[in-house]
Amino acid sequence: MADEITLEVKCPFEGCENSKKIKVPSYIFDNKEFGSVKVQINRGIVCDQHQFVIFVDKKGRIRSYEKIDIQLEVERKEKETLDEDVDLNDIVSVIGDFALLNVLHALFLDIPVVIIVEEESDKRQTLLNNVCRNLFPELFESKKPLKFVNRTDYRKFKIKNLLAIDEKGFVLATPWTINQFDFEEFLLKKSLGAKDFKAQAVIFQQGITNFIKKVEYIQDLLKNKDVLYEEDIKSELTDHFMQKKVTDYDIDLIKEVLKFRYLEDISKIKLRSFDKLKESLW
Repeated sequence: MADEITLEVKCPFEGCENSKKIKVPSYIFDNKEFGSVKVQINRGIVCDQHQFVIFVDKKGRIRSYEKIDIQLEVERKEKETLDEDVDLNDIVSVIGDFALLNVLHALFLDIPVVIIVEEESDKRQTLLNNVCRNLFPELFESKKPLKFVNRTDYRKFKIKNLLAIDEKGFVLATPWTINQFDFEEFLLKKSLGAKDFKAQAVIFQQGITNFIKKVEYIQDLLKNKDVLYEEDIKSELTDHFMQKKVTDYDIDLIKEVLKFRYLEDISKIKLRSFDKLKESLW
């Protein structure tokens, strides 16, 4: 396979007729036994108004599109590398918001993150790991959040239950199937409004800490119950944390964190309405 392949990309948004040929590195398909590589198309690549994800199979064929409705107010910077004065705006500019949300989601769930690089750089690795430690300080006190692998080694890399992402923002493998990052997007939007990375990190940390408190509260409830209903979790969060509205997404994220970060058996969390339906059928 050539070093690059050319893709004919069309904007999937209704009423938008823009299309363009883009080139992607061919190595990203080398370790793909099945499934698709997710390639983020940022605004300005195919059209100025829209960004989306294309799903490309091992043979370099576009199989489907997914619209991205992420509206991050970011000062886009014309830079391809990161320097000492890095902040979240810089990282979004280099790898894209969709890729960054994937990384933040994986770190929050304690899922290994592998960054595929063309050339290894100790300075860059230290810089990015320090950024992640500052965003999730209590979760990564004694280990490096990110593992860096060069493109040659990636071809031999065993992919299982991890996030693999190219330094340019290509998402090569994820352990989840639904790209829903509402919580991470909310925190990122709040953080990006701060004047420097130190202030950004404080805002982000507060959001993570508050959510972890909710997760650990539900974890304690699980210990003494054979079944914990989602409806009861919503009531508990409303009463104990004064949360006005608890959505199904909130419950799903709590379950994900319990499963991956705390290794809890989330099969005990059920829907009361579903149990009642089963009873009526019998």
